[in-house]
Amino acid sequence: MNIPPMYISWFQQKCPTHPILKHSPKDLVLQTLTYIKGTKDVGHEWHQLLHLFFTKQMKMKQSTSCAGIYIWEYNKKRSYLALNTDDILLSTIHDTTFEYLCHEFQKLFDITTQHGEILKYLNIRIIQSNYGISMDQTRHIEEISCIHTGDPNMDHLKYNFTVIHTPLI
Repeated sequence: MNIPPMYISWFQQKCPTHPILKHSPKDLVLQTLTYIKGTKDVGHEWHQLLHLFFTKQMKMKQSTSCAGIYIWEYNKKRSYLALNTDDILLSTIHDTTFEYLCHEFQKLFDITTQHGEILKYLNIRIIQSNYGISMDQTRHIEEISCIHTGDPNMDHLKYNFTVIHTPLI
């Protein structure tokens, strides 16, 4: 069991002279106090830490229209990163970009990744093929509907799909 991601950075801001800060975050296990875990602005602080990591260390640029989107030029190759709390979606056609980002993240904390033709991100299924990229939430909607209605067959749902072409850029 490891300490939560970026906890040491947060702890350093709150208690800058504490002796535990001399250790590597990956070597520590801490018992957190209830009032420390439940600070009101912890979500904002977490986003600020990731924002600094993306903009200062990784040299990404934050989108002016959405705070959770970053544009990244790495080795003259453009990639896009979407951030939602601790879920990250990287859109790139270069494996070296993905590998470098993973390498830099692993210096800070343990990560889990998905890589392939079918991905799941925030209850959205993303399917990549030679024909393009499609996204859907059908399974998630079915699961929620079944939970709330108790209808395992989901006979109450009628599927009427409309294809909408939208540019990604």
